[in-house]
Amino acid sequence: MTLPQQSSSLADFLNAELRKRPLSDVQDIYKLLYQGSFGVGHLIASRENARNYLDEELRGLEPAPDETLLEPCNREQSILRVNLRPFLAKDMDPSQLVDVMMESVAMLQPDTAAFVRLWGEVGTLIERGIVPLDHAACASFTAEVARAGYPAVHHSAAYARAYNPAYRVVLTVPYLKAFTKE
Repeated sequence: MTLPQQSSSLADFLNAELRKRPLSDVQDIYKLLYQGSFGVGHLIASRENARNYLDEELRGLEPAPDETLLEPCNREQSILRVNLRPFLAKDMDPSQLVDVMMESVAMLQPDTAAFVRLWGEVGTLIERGIVPLDHAACASFTAEVARAGYPAVHHSAAYARAYNPAYRVVLTVPYLKAFTKE
């Protein structure tokens, strides 16, 4: 199981994401980078809840062998989105995924200050036209999330309609350890 080639810069990483999902907006890029910084520990109340929620979501999905299984949430590829439709298509073990989710939550050490700096870099890239998103929308969104203390957000409605996201966010190392043979 291999990961996509690592991007050489934040701009390359973001522009690759925008080419892959052109209906992404500032909110979706924020969500991606938020997950790449904080994971999804805020969503996991317990192993049992995580498993029940995963099972419920899997029941509502059709397998999709042509979709990408793993996508990095950050340029360093230390955190991944595990897309559930290809996960189903490969007949992978949901219990193992929950184990990796729980291990990821335990291992992750979020750094809000680092995320705020990263988001500032994104704003600069957008302002300079290096990342093709609306600068005014970015400034407005940034002011809103800053007032709220940089919380987790949902995907934009356009993104959700176009791409029907279904994934789990995990740290790369425990995922690869669990799902690849040495």
